[in-house]
Amino acid sequence: MIVEVLERLKKEYNHYRSVLVAFSGGTDSTLLLALFKKLGKIVAAATVVLPYLPSRHVENAKKLAKLIGVPHYLLDGTEIMEVENFKLNPASRCYMCKKYIYKVLKDLAKREEMDVIVDGTNFDDLREERPGLKALREESIRTPLADLELGKDKVRILARQLNLPNWNAPPTTCLLTRLPFGVKITPEKLLRIEKAEEFIMKILRNDRAAVRVRDYMDIALIEVSENYLREIFAEKDRIIRELKNISFKKVALDLEGYRRFKV
Repeated sequence: MIVEVLERLKKEYNHYRSVLVAFSGGTDSTLLLALFKKLGKIVAAATVVLPYLPSRHVENAKKLAKLIGVPHYLLDGTEIMEVENFKLNPASRCYMCKKYIYKVLKDLAKREEMDVIVDGTNFDDLREERPGLKALREESIRTPLADLELGKDKVRILARQLNLPNWNAPPTTCLLTRLPFGVKITPEKLLRIEKAEEFIMKILRNDRAAVRVRDYMDIALIEVSENYLREIFAEKDRIIRELKNISFKKVALDLEGYRRFKV
């Protein structure tokens, strides 16, 4: 499967000398880095460090880029908060964010004379309601995984064949996905969400578990992979105490678990 994918990728990107990968540290973009590295292209990773990107994701991205052996650009993304109405967390926030990210990446690509920018959008993503896809098309960002019709399952198979350490890692999403649309974005809200998730991850002692803490008007709604619900119940007193200490008023648990990823 790897050989076939590399051949198809080589055919599609043969006329490009260099490739800049929009790098989140997730399985999709890590696979892209590894594939283009194997093709012998000049390849670099770029992560736009946004105020609502969990710090653990940034650190993980740095480790993965180093492991694969490619240059890694960390770009300041704080100016996103100055985009008109963005702090109000509108339904178009993902589109606005992606437009900002791609502008930053295009500036970098021009400065470093990189030929093409690629994004880790996979084939299954095209079937979902993703406002960011519109920004991809508008900014002419290439999506090799989607173009080769590689969905989530195939991406993980390929990542495992390449011995990538995050082949079965939970999806990487920003902290804004924990806030309902229309709830104003503040540093305090983002910080307590991140602190809550980090605490629960320590409780579970497994970075393969998906953890989300949704912020609903001071109510923390915890979502974890279904097979970790028992651990949450066992440590509920510690969790409640810690989350209330960081200013949540109530703590709730989604009994169905996090449904977009199963360990």
